[in-house]
Amino acid sequence: MKNKHLKVFLDGTEFDVEVQAVDAHGLEVSVNGRLYKVEFEDLDEAALIPVIAPTAPAGPGGPLRAPMPGDVTQVMVKTGDEVGVGQELLVLEAMKMKNVLRAPRAGRVAAVDVAAGQSVAHGDVLVRFEE
Repeated sequence: MKNKHLKVFLDGTEFDVEVQAVDAHGLEVSVNGRLYKVEFEDLDEAALIPVIAPTAPAGPGGPLRAPMPGDVTQVMVKTGDEVGVGQELLVLEAMKMKNVLRAPRAGRVAAVDVAAGQSVAHGDVLVRFEE
């Protein structure tokens, strides 16, 4: 299948979406450069789960930012924690879909700028890493 590029607007925010692969279990899409796997549980419900870290490097000490607006429902790390690449950091719920945000690189958490129950906007800083 040839990749399909789309511009999607949600609450006034533009997202660049590229469909990567489709099969009977779901599909893989890239949203603003971050890869997600959409797994079909039934025809009325799908779970959106990141399968890899963002492809754009955050740079040394660069923060993890919200890839979309939503509500933080769970925070799994605290300041001072050592994390590995791909480790779960927090869950961001957007449009009834739970998005597990993962560490883009190994390192130490310098600060967690959000708490469970907090709403965030696209681009808000969520977690900072030590340089």
